[in-house]
Amino acid sequence: MKTLRLLSCTLVFLTGLLFSVHLRAAGRAADREVREVAAFTEITLANSATVVVTQGSPQKVEVEASAEDLRRLETTVSNGKLRIGIKSELRSVNLGKITVYITVPEINALAVSGSGFLKAGSVKTNALQVSVSGSGRLEVAQLQTTELNSSVSGSGSVSLAGSSPRHSASISGSGSIKANDLRSETCQVSISGSGTCRLNVARSLDASLRGSGNVYVTGNPTINSKTTGSGRVHRS
Repeated sequence: MKTLRLLSCTLVFLTGLLFSVHLRAAGRAADREVREVAAFTEITLANSATVVVTQGSPQKVEVEASAEDLRRLETTVSNGKLRIGIKSELRSVNLGKITVYITVPEINALAVSGSGFLKAGSVKTNALQVSVSGSGRLEVAQLQTTELNSSVSGSGSVSLAGSSPRHSASISGSGSIKANDLRSETCQVSISGSGTCRLNVARSLDASLRGSGNVYVTGNPTINSKTTGSGRVHRS
């Protein structure tokens, strides 16, 4: 009898526990919400979300997250810049998984501030600026532009592929720029710290290195380098 009672109590406890877990999971279930915002050509991710960018029309910003996180997330546009952030009074709150899907006709700048991840597919534009500040990641799978400026401040990373005749790259800290799949004619690169930059340059490379950072370049360009510290430019 005692064994039966113990078994019954255990079953009741487990049933209640499973029900509780189910309720918590349901409360965090992902919802989708389309955000109505003004036109923009620049995107900044300022939290730990994942942003997926597609160049195309019409413009659309759609957020996938729990209902609770949807209320916390801000998508605001000022002077043509879309900022994806968290309401100021809730910045100390831990967020669940948030994914933002963006379709935009024209892209001039992409930025990550913090620990988020921004990835773009095919991007075609006259000039593009990409930057990471913090530990975040930014990737552009196929870029076609005339002039590119890429920068990393902190431990984050930028990954680029495609072509840009002119490329200016800078790293401050321990971050990395992976652009060996991005074909350039000329490039200026500066590293302050222990960062790593990988490039593909056909004609000329100007490098300024302070610290232990390194540049690895393919394409057999002429190289003009100024170094202070143990950093070097390596042909690969």
